[in-house]
Amino acid sequence: MAQADVQTTAGIETLLVKQIKLNIEHLYKMVGQSPDYVMRHYTRSVDPSLTAAVVYNANLSNRQAIDDVITNLFDESRPCDQDRGDHFNPLHWVMAQSSLIGSAAKSMDWRTVIRAVVTGDLIIFVEGSSEAVIVFTQGMEWRAISEPTT
Repeated sequence: MAQADVQTTAGIETLLVKQIKLNIEHLYKMVGQSPDYVMRHYTRSVDPSLTAAVVYNANLSNRQAIDDVITNLFDESRPCDQDRGDHFNPLHWVMAQSSLIGSAAKSMDWRTVIRAVVTGDLIIFVEGSSEAVIVFTQGMEWRAISEPTT
């Protein structure tokens, strides 16, 4: 990892970098190699084209919400808003599309990203961006609407 690309405090990286691969490596270094964490790479080849990776905790996340976000972002049959001009920002587009499904925020801070993924939120890294999109996808226990049997 290039030293110039990484900001550290007391030897610990504090800010994300623009390369998905390096961000994924650092995330796994911080949370461990647990099989609970699912990572998937996606490429959208039609306008707007982008490369991204999503990471979530399979045991703490709402899988339906995650599937909805991923489908919304990477369904290539969905056209892009043509009013974007010459300064298209893939991260802003991902943020806007994710916000259509649920609550979303951006962060460039590793502590925020790690806290989010370990509590069940979906993290989206976009190639070329030093920020991640955090989508609220925390799962929860649901109670049946019928009376308990015991």
